[in-house]
Amino acid sequence: MTAYAVTHALADRLFREQSGAMTAVLISRFGAAHLDAILDAVQDAFEAALKRWRYSGIPDNPAAWLMTVARNNAINRINRDRKIHTDISLPDAFENPEPELRLPASFVQDRQLRLLLACCHPELSEKSQIIITLSVLCGFGTAEISGALLMQKEAVKKSLTRAKAVLRNSGRIFETPLVESLEARSDTVHMVLYLIFNEGYRTTRGTSGISYELCFEAIRLTGIIYDHHKRDTTAALLALQFFNTARFPARTDENGAWLTLEEQDRSLWDQALIRQGFSCLPQQPSLSRYYLEALIASVHCTAASFAQTNWRQIAVLYQTLEQLVPGSDIITLNRIIAESYTGVNLQELLDQLETLHSLVADGKGFEWAMARAHLLCKLGVGDARNSVLQQALNYARTTADRQLVLRKMGKGCPPF
Repeated sequence: MTAYAVTHALADRLFREQSGAMTAVLISRFGAAHLDAILDAVQDAFEAALKRWRYSGIPDNPAAWLMTVARNNAINRINRDRKIHTDISLPDAFENPEPELRLPASFVQDRQLRLLLACCHPELSEKSQIIITLSVLCGFGTAEISGALLMQKEAVKKSLTRAKAVLRNSGRIFETPLVESLEARSDTVHMVLYLIFNEGYRTTRGTSGISYELCFEAIRLTGIIYDHHKRDTTAALLALQFFNTARFPARTDENGAWLTLEEQDRSLWDQALIRQGFSCLPQQPSLSRYYLEALIASVHCTAASFAQTNWRQIAVLYQTLEQLVPGSDIITLNRIIAESYTGVNLQELLDQLETLHSLVADGKGFEWAMARAHLLCKLGVGDARNSVLQQALNYARTTADRQLVLRKMGKGCPPF
C-alpha cells in the first residue's frame, strides 16, 4: 500500500471516529451559534491531514493533531465571520503547553453526549433528529444521508438547514445538568439511535444490504449514553445492537446477497458480541420494546440450528411486543412469521397479513410481499406465491433484496 493510500485510509477512519467528538468539543467552547463555522473547520482539518501527513508523516497522536488544527481553524473562521481580528480565549480544558491538544476521554464523551441530546431537540421531527445526528455527530455528508435514508438530497439539505437553526438557538446546551437532560430526552434519544441502527441493519441504499457505518455509529453513541447513565432501557438497546451485529458475517454471501436464517452459517456468528449482548441484557428490567426485541434476538443467537429455534417463545414475545407498541404493522408481520412455524392456522395468518396494507405505504412493501410469499408457499399455493414474488421484486430496494427474490424463485420454497 502506498503512503498516500495509508494516509487516506487513516484519515477516513479517524473522520468516522473523531469528527463528531471534535465538533462536540468545539461547540462546547465556541457555542452552537457558530455551528457552520465549526463543521467547516473540522472538515478543513481532515483535508489538511491528507495533504500534510502524506509528505511530513503521520504524527504520534493523529487525533490530538486534528483537534488542534480544527480548533485553530474554528478561531480563524469565527474571527473572519465576525470581522473582529482578536484572540478568542480558551477554557482550561484546552490549556496545554504542548502544540497538540490532549483532552481527557471523559471530557470528550461528555461533550458528545450533550450534543446528541441537543440533536434530539423536541422541536425537530424524528426524521430531522436522525439527519442532524448523522451530520454533526457521525460526520455523514448530504449525499450519504440521502442514500442511507432514501431521501432526495434537496430534502436532506432543507431538513439540515432547519435542524441547524434549532441547534444554533438551543441555548446553553453544555451547561444544563447532564442527568436532568438525559431524563428529559432519553426516550427520544433511544428511538433515534434505534432507527439509525435499523437503517444500517437493513439499509435502503441501492447496492449494499448492510450499512456497517450506520450500525457502528449507533452502537458507539448508545455506548456513550450507557457509560454515563446505566438505565435498563439503554442496556437493552445496546444488547439488541450487539445481538444483531453478531450475525453480520453470515447475513450475506460473497456477492452481497441476503442469506435467510436457515441458510446462514452459524459458526460465523460472532460469539464475543453475543456474550456482550448477554452481559448488557438487564436481569430485572423495566419492560420496553428494546428489551423484548433483545430477548427475541437472543433466542435466535442461542439456537443451535434453524430447526431448533424456539419459535413458540419468539411468537409469545412478539405478542407481548404488539401489546406494548400497539398499531405497529411491522411487529405484527414478524409475529405472523414466527407463528407460521408453530402450527397456527396458516390461512388465518394469511388473512391477518392481508390487512396490513399500510406497510406498502410506509415503504415496507418488500417485507409484506415476502411474508405473503412465505405463507403461500407453506400453504402449497405455488402459482400465487410466484406472482407475489414478482410483486416483491418490484418492491425491492437494494441489489441484495433482488438477489434474494430471484434465488427464491429458482429454489422453490425455502424458509423465510
